[in-house]
Amino acid sequence: QVPWYKQYTYIENYFARVNTALTRGKAKVKVAVIHPIESYWLHFGPKENTASIREQLDNNFKNTVDWLLNGLIDFDFICESLLPEQAGDVTDKLNVGEMSYDAVLIPGCETLRSTTVDILNKFRKNGGEVVFAGECPKYADAEKSDTVLPLYNSSKCVTLTKTGILDALEDYRDIDIRNADGSRTDNLIYNYRADNGCSWLFIAHSKQAPCKDVSYPQKITLKIKGVFKPTVYNALNGETEEISYYIKNGMTVIDTVLYSLDSLLLKLTECDSGCN
Repeated sequence: QVPWYKQYTYIENYFARVNTALTRGKAKVKVAVIHPIESYWLHFGPKENTASIREQLDNNFKNTVDWLLNGLIDFDFICESLLPEQAGDVTDKLNVGEMSYDAVLIPGCETLRSTTVDILNKFRKNGGEVVFAGECPKYADAEKSDTVLPLYNSSKCVTLTKTGILDALEDYRDIDIRNADGSRTDNLIYNYRADNGCSWLFIAHSKQAPCKDVSYPQKITLKIKGVFKPTVYNALNGETEEISYYIKNGMTVIDTVLYSLDSLLLKLTECDSGCN
């Protein structure tokens, strides 16, 4: 019933090699996003009364995730109910569990917990970046309140749009990928990890190929913040390969081509500006 089983190691070994790289070390994520689920709960009720607003909130949520991931700003969600017990010392970094964030995005929330507001106020006063996308939340702990207003006024406030969010978080970007015409790609996502003196960067397609029968080339310029020597780890055959790169303005730059079903796994070794 499965006549191709002898060839199945081709794909399974690929996934095993990628898994080995992407479960090592610690994720390099600078941005946290307050999950807006409690704002959604505010409008939970009969469909005839609340379906449209819930649909809009759901679309806002999906769009925010898509803009960040395909706009190459990796992030973690913050659960408000768990934040008080997970939050560590609040400095200019928001320390949550094992992670530490430079910026917090609040995407179209209508309510925030007072505990969240207290923590973010401390974070903002210590120099951390807080970004509100959309209007100021009118509720605290699901009750009408001006509690959030002082935090809102002291933070960066942008529209709930792709441009507004990505521009506001540009300073926290580690990875940038551009097409040959200079536009930023919108079909690639990445995973970036720190691991004992080196980093692992995995890039993959996030959308289905326009044509499954023909693999089209996509010329890209990959920019990585920092000075590294990159080595390709070919997850299909287990071999390592050199890749051409150069250093410019404190960035490691790679010009390469990805086909429709390609991925790219790089080991990045830190070095000085003369490593090239």
